[in-house]
Amino acid sequence: MPLLVARRCPTLLRGLNPRPRSATIRTVKRLLSLLLLAVLLLSALLVAVLDRASPEREASFHPPFRAGGAATRVIDCDSFVLASAERGEFRVRLHSVDAPESTQAHAAESKRALEELLRGRSIDVECYKTDARGREVCRVYAGSIDVGRELVGRGAAWHFDRYADEQTYDERRELARLEARARREHIGLWAAADAMPPWECRARLRELKACR
Repeated sequence: MPLLVARRCPTLLRGLNPRPRSATIRTVKRLLSLLLLAVLLLSALLVAVLDRASPEREASFHPPFRAGGAATRVIDCDSFVLASAERGEFRVRLHSVDAPESTQAHAAESKRALEELLRGRSIDVECYKTDARGREVCRVYAGSIDVGRELVGRGAAWHFDRYADEQTYDERRELARLEARARREHIGLWAAADAMPPWECRARLRELKACR
C-alpha cells in the first residue's frame, strides 16, 4: 500500500518532506544580510541626527594652554577625556590626525592603540582651539611619546593634512613621512588596499550611505 501511494501521489509526499537544508541556510544568510544592512543604516541615521542636533558653532582659537593629568576614558579613536589638576575634566581631540569612524573596519584596533598609549601614563597636552563639538584640540604627549605621531606610524590614523596650516613645518613633514611608511609597509589599517579616509566616511554617513 505505501508503495502504491508513493507512485500515485509523489507530489503529496514531497509536500510532507522537511524543507531542504540548503534552502534554510539561504534564508538565514538573507536574514543576516538584512540585519547587517539595518544596523549600518541605523548607525548612519544616528550620526546624521547627532550632527544635526549638535549646537551650530564654529571651531574657535584661543590662547594656548597646557595641562597635565590622566586619561579617564577613551571616547573614540582620536579623542579622550583628560582629568587635570589645572582645568578639571575636559574632552581632548588629537591635533593633526584623523582616525577611523566607529562604523569603519579598523576602528576597534585604532581605539585599542590609543587606549594602550594613554593607559597608566602621565598625559600632557598643549591645546590651542575648541572644535565645533566642544572638544579641546591639543598636541598630546604620553610621557615622552607624541601620541598623534605614534598612531600615524602604527597605521592607526591618517595625517589630517586638511589642517596643515595649524601644523608646524616639522610636524607636516614627519606626519607625512610616517604615513607614507605605514602605507608602504602595509601597517595597521594600510593592510587593506581600499582603506577609506574617515572624512570620506563621515560625508557618506551624512547621506545615509554605508562606508568601509
